[in-house]
Amino acid sequence: FEAMQAANADAPFAWLNLGVVQERRGRTAEAKRSYRKALDLDARFLPAVFNLATLLSTTGDGATAERVLEAALELDPEEGELHYSLGLLRAELGNLEGCAEALEAASERLPDRPRIHFNRGLALLQIGRSGPAEKALLRAASLAPGDPDLIHGLATFYLEQNQLELAEEWTRRLMQAVPQAPGPAELLAEIERRMAERDAK
Repeated sequence: FEAMQAANADAPFAWLNLGVVQERRGRTAEAKRSYRKALDLDARFLPAVFNLATLLSTTGDGATAERVLEAALELDPEEGELHYSLGLLRAELGNLEGCAEALEAASERLPDRPRIHFNRGLALLQIGRSGPAEKALLRAASLAPGDPDLIHGLATFYLEQNQLELAEEWTRRLMQAVPQAPGPAELLAEIERRMAERDAK
């Protein structure tokens, strides 16, 4: 197989294929070199960009992975998947401001992807921007109305914001989406307990 790829050494896909095999066999240093060789041949070759960034991240070099994605974005700033990957990576690195910024760019270029809006909402919530976070979470739920993860995200968001009626509404939607799961009933019980305490004051 390696000889076959060597015969196509001037083609980025050959180095990508080689890197994938090397990575699966645990030869990570060689895989990184193969992915970089693919990018030397074509800096816009996104499969090699994503594979290299992912491998760097999983082997503990998130900072270099970030630079790989940023370099690719300089060449193709309208590629939504690059912005999305950069946002997720920055979240892993603890850069939530940068994460929210990248996910905003991703959501503008891939507006019909609910998970992008959902992850952006979570990032915004963690940096204290509850208003934009709510809009992002609602947008995600509108794109995938039956997704229990998105419904649960809104239920817990409203509970954390102490908007108990809205928390109750979304929790009941969650119970409809996953009627056999015990979690939604427990969440509803907590909401009702808080509502009772509030009304008793």
